[in-house]
Amino acid sequence: MKHFSIEPTWFFKVFFSHPTIKITITDTDRVLINIGGSDFELDYLYFLNYGITKRKGCFSHDWKIMSLSKPLKIISSNLNILYKVEGEIALAVDSQLNNKIIQCQNELVPIESIILPILGLERYFQRAEFERWNLDAADFIDQWLGWLSYFEDKLDDIQFSNRYTKLLEIVNDPEEFYEDNQRRFIASEVNKYKSLFDKVESKPLTESQRIACVINEKNNLVLAGAGAGAGSGKISVMIAKSGYLVESGIAKPSEILMLAFAKKAADEMNERIIKRLGSADIKASTFHSIGKLILNESRLVSPNVSAFATDDKLFVK
Repeated sequence: MKHFSIEPTWFFKVFFSHPTIKITITDTDRVLINIGGSDFELDYLYFLNYGITKRKGCFSHDWKIMSLSKPLKIISSNLNILYKVEGEIALAVDSQLNNKIIQCQNELVPIESIILPILGLERYFQRAEFERWNLDAADFIDQWLGWLSYFEDKLDDIQFSNRYTKLLEIVNDPEEFYEDNQRRFIASEVNKYKSLFDKVESKPLTESQRIACVINEKNNLVLAGAGAGAGSGKISVMIAKSGYLVESGIAKPSEILMLAFAKKAADEMNERIIKRLGSADIKASTFHSIGKLILNESRLVSPNVSAFATDDKLFVK
């Protein structure tokens, strides 16, 4: 923090009532100016935007500094002190600009670490994750938009400008970006795993089935159609989805659990997993049996199971 006091000459003090001017250059992006008891606080951005307008006279010199309300006039017969104040402000602004550049680049890293793999179609961008990211990116843009032009002049770095501009394009129209990027990712994945989807069942999967496999939201609902029964492709999608998750590296076999209401359906899934995927590590189970397993492991005792659970004929009566 640096302090300066600019005293008017006795002539201007007596005949023009020019007050003493006190200037403080802070370490927190501010220049404090006191003129005759009135305080003014200017952000460094004002000096970047407007600078200082200088006028030399015969008996005195006056400088104007723009503020939000009106220009602040600093008058002194001592040209050296004015130049010294200007130089110190310029040094402080330049130093702060360097600090802002470093801070901006550091804050850009975590935002880019999420979006760059998405732009490269490396993984699926879940809707909830995108909405959180978009809020963070919008906050980043709001914080740094006023500084961008000065960063470009200081850095002379076209790459930094392009990175910021790309981010701005996404934030300005997030829905268009999201929908377009998701379409491109899905098309890329369907093509990339074409061999899997062609051979995972006795017949190649349909386009709709393939899309259902690569969409990877936190919660996914796949509808087979009203009244869809055997042969509608429900199990085929579940088998293919499991194969895709493993082959793409999204999940390990031990992290996948497939559930069915009927034991017959669960047994069929297990058979097809082994036959089509060649893996016995992915397990299919009924809701009842997985519930019983959880109770066994949590209570360390096996609960009694009603006969209705295993006797379909008895259950129907």
